[in-house]
Amino acid sequence: MARTIADHIEELRHDPEFVADGLVLDLAEQMLARLEELGLTRAELARRMGVTPAYITKILRGANVSLLTIAKMAVALEAVPKITLEPRGRAFSAARRPWLTAPVKKFVPEVALPPPALRLAEIAA
Repeated sequence: MARTIADHIEELRHDPEFVADGLVLDLAEQMLARLEELGLTRAELARRMGVTPAYITKILRGANVSLLTIAKMAVALEAVPKITLEPRGRAFSAARRPWLTAPVKKFVPEVALPPPALRLAEIAA
C-alpha cells in the first residue's frame, strides 16, 4: 500500500527534530508579529536584548536558542513566554497548524502584466 502525505506527517509528529523545527518556526512568527505590533525594528530588539542584530537574524533563521534567550526576548518584546506540553491530539490540531490539513496547491508564479492600455499599444504596433 502506498504511503500518503498524512502517513508521512503522522510519522514526523514523533520525530523530535520535526517538533523542534516547528517550535523554531512558531518562535520566529511570534517574534515578528510582536515586533510589528510594537513598531520595533530588529536592531531595537537586539539593543533591548543586549545582543547584536546579526544574532536576531540568526534566531529568525532557526538558531537553537536557550530558555534564557527566550526570556530576554519576551522581556524586550513586553510579552509573557509560555511553554506548554499538550496532549498530541490538541498540539497538532488543524486550528493550531492549519497547513497540516490545507489542500496542496500547484505553484503558479505571479507575473506582473503591464497595464491594459500599454498592452493594446504593443498589439497595435
